Amino acid sequence: MVPKPKVKVPTIGGSRLRISAKLWSGKSENIIRSGVFAVNAMGGLQALHTAKSMKGDANAVIAVAEKWRQAAQNINDCENPLFISSNSLAADWAGSAYVAFDKLMTRNMQVVSGNATALLAAEMALLDLSVQVTNAYNSAVDLTTLAASRIQPALGGIGITKTKSDDKPTILSALTDYVNAINEADTKLRAAINSQKVGLAKFANSLTKLNVPAEMSSGIENPKHWNYQ
Repeated sequence: MVPKPKVKVPTIGGSRLRISAKLWSGKSENIIRSGVFAVNAMGGLQALHTAKSMKGDANAVIAVAEKWRQAAQNINDCENPLFISSNSLAADWAGSAYVAFDKLMTRNMQVVSGNATALLAAEMALLDLSVQVTNAYNSAVDLTTLAASRIQPALGGIGITKTKSDDKPTILSALTDYVNAINEADTKLRAAINSQKVGLAKFANSLTKLNVPAEMSSGIENPKHWNYQ
């Protein structure tokens, strides 16, 4: 009997690792803009632009990851038919030909499992990237909300509602912290994307080295080597 490989490809769908992007706060954005113009710190506007642009398209990355998962699953699904087909002959076939056939089918089932696992690695790398992109954007949303909460009490009001002078040192401090935090988050995200690009490039190269299923030897096809039980 041909032993069935124990290594199985996990059926991990992209949806299990998907996280939702937070809603951008227009109110917080307007407060920060008011603070920027109150102290003439134009760097805050660039930080706002950077924060909003960090959203990316995580769903597009997840869609590509799903294609790799499906490819891995399609390959892995070949394992059971191989096992059933080969195992059905075990009770009635013996001899050197069957031993060779047994080894052939066992190896090919292992090749199926190994190749499917290799393809699954691409899905996991892409899903990880989608999570990092979304986490970075969510962090930018939180940082924007935090900065606005610090700036709003320091503003003397907006337009005709202005009743007192702005607390410019407090506003400037909040904007400085905001710019630094957004720049740091953006730098980390870019580094993560570049790292994944390098990793996926190496993975693409490894795909050329996937194992090829073995072919039947000529001896298996020779009835002189067959021994029916």
